[in-house]
Amino acid sequence: MSARVTYITSKKRATYALENAREHVEALGKIGFADANAGTGKTVTITGLTLAGGDAANYTVTAPAATADITKAALTAKADNQVRVQGSANPALTITYTGFVNGETKAAITEPVATTAATVESAAGDYAITLSGGSAENYAFTLQNGTLTVSAKAVPVITWANPAAVTYGAALTATQLNAAASVPGTFAYSPAAGAVDRKSTRLNSSHGYISYAVFCLK
Repeated sequence: MSARVTYITSKKRATYALENAREHVEALGKIGFADANAGTGKTVTITGLTLAGGDAANYTVTAPAATADITKAALTAKADNQVRVQGSANPALTITYTGFVNGETKAAITEPVATTAATVESAAGDYAITLSGGSAENYAFTLQNGTLTVSAKAVPVITWANPAAVTYGAALTATQLNAAASVPGTFAYSPAAGAVDRKSTRLNSSHGYISYAVFCLK
């Protein structure tokens, strides 16, 4: 009498089927590892084996010795693109990850390091953000670089319309201190708002009270 033995595995379940022309027997059990970490040649444990089928009484079952591999999950680390203005400090270089499993986060890995050759003195242009290093017990890294774009400094165009008249003894307000710039920034006036003109009825006259305004880029 010939027989065929089939071994089928799924998540934590092992099924053995023994079939021939007259008999059918199944052995059911659970398979597992000592831990879920990646590795090669890890010992597989098979427990709870039971026999089922009309001819089960004719057989005994013994769990075989077995090993298997758990491969690392793929994890992509991408350097985020950044933008800054020429002459300013580099922004924080951040990384976006794709591929974490089982609810894990970057706390489960040693992160790669992001660096760039751009400095405060660098000219306008694009500079590579390079990733290097990084390790994890259960993840295989793919590193993707990003780009830091350094934009040229904007040249502000300052306009200051003829200030509105101010009554003798009245304080200066935004009606007079109304310079404008073509780029974001702030003005500092001398004298400042609240100062009182005691010399002229027109702030821009030869005896005017306002001497200058300083504009600072953001």
